[in-house]
Amino acid sequence: MHESKTMKYLGIWTALPLAALLIGCDGPASSKSAPAISQTVTASAEGRDLTVALRLPKSQFVPGEDVPITIIAINRGQDGLRFSDQTSAPYRIRLERSTPLGWVIIKTYPEAAAMVLAEWSLRPGEKRTIQTKLLVEPDWPTYEDLRLRVNLPGRADVAPFVHIEVTP
Repeated sequence: MHESKTMKYLGIWTALPLAALLIGCDGPASSKSAPAISQTVTASAEGRDLTVALRLPKSQFVPGEDVPITIIAINRGQDGLRFSDQTSAPYRIRLERSTPLGWVIIKTYPEAAAMVLAEWSLRPGEKRTIQTKLLVEPDWPTYEDLRLRVNLPGRADVAPFVHIEVTP
């Protein structure tokens, strides 16, 4: 049987892609884990004498989950800084929701004042790290643009924030 040149070339061109697919195929692709990418979210704010940084391990949470929060305060001034508040907490954290009219505070932590005056200070150049946790409560809005804002007592002018999302 005699093949035409067209059929011979067509056969070669049809076989080439199949051969190319088979060369180097060792069966199913092996799964390799990619290097871990940090999901840490951070923010900082500066005043004339104070820097406050805020760090969360990630930005998405579910109700019932703890939100580990790291707050870092650095005195960049020449004088000592004193902080005092009736809540007995060395910080104030606000959960805020985005609205068409701006950001609205929906939760404040600590929630209740202990009526105990807590004072603490930072010497010039001193740094203090505060670790705390918030529980994502069932009434936190889901699938909305939320942010956590933190400040030290008496220093609302230095208040970093990070955006978070709650998913059910």
